[in-house]
Amino acid sequence: TIISARAYTSSALATTLAAVVAAAAAGAVFMMYRRAQDKSERLAQLNRELQNHARRDPLTRLQNRRAFLDKMADRAESLSVASTATDCITLMNIDHFRLVNDRLGHDVGDAVLAEVGRRLNKVVRDTDMLVRWGGEEFLVFSPNAHPNQMRVMLERVMGAVGSTPVQVDGQSIVVTISAGLACVPFAGIPEDEFDWQKVVNLADKALHHAKQQGRNRAVALAGLSADEAVAMAAIEADFGQAVEQGMVELMIVPGPAGAQ
Repeated sequence: TIISARAYTSSALATTLAAVVAAAAAGAVFMMYRRAQDKSERLAQLNRELQNHARRDPLTRLQNRRAFLDKMADRAESLSVASTATDCITLMNIDHFRLVNDRLGHDVGDAVLAEVGRRLNKVVRDTDMLVRWGGEEFLVFSPNAHPNQMRVMLERVMGAVGSTPVQVDGQSIVVTISAGLACVPFAGIPEDEFDWQKVVNLADKALHHAKQQGRNRAVALAGLSADEAVAMAAIEADFGQAVEQGMVELMIVPGPAGAQ
């Protein structure tokens, strides 16, 4: 009986010990799993942060050209053949920015760029995408925006930048922008024939036309006033001449008076 009791006690201890070991092993496995899961989540978070940094301009903290190209790739995948939405693209360039760098230094130029980016970010729509396109140039992608609504947007951005001088280290710097705008689809041309890249090129031509006309203004392409093939060929050859010949419908939005 004593032997049986001892055997029972040993068996119970062995069972308890096995249970403790099994519980400890399970706990260790669970902790390893949690650590691996935490590391995986942390790695995913770091990857998201790296991707976000890669799509941000370090100076202005605005989205950059890469982010815009990714946006356009997503847009192409989701674009419906039956879609009637009009998306507008605006290119903006700070007037005489090289003079700021040359006369006041690149540190002041950087401060001006950052402030212009901040002002633009305050006045574009929540649904718009504001991009530092490169150098002193910015881009606004405005989805589902009727061209008639764009006058209001252009007035806001021109006023936001040019109405109040930028203050840097006690210096008051008058800053204005010129802008060019075009929408996709453009003038009723199907997007598979005239895509967003070509619309960006049109906006760039309108921007340069604004500069040639005296700067501190926006030029928006509202449509064509001539046969599509003839007008588009004329625009490609010489935008200014196409305008003079009345082949292009323009909307001109002046910047703040006296800001030059």
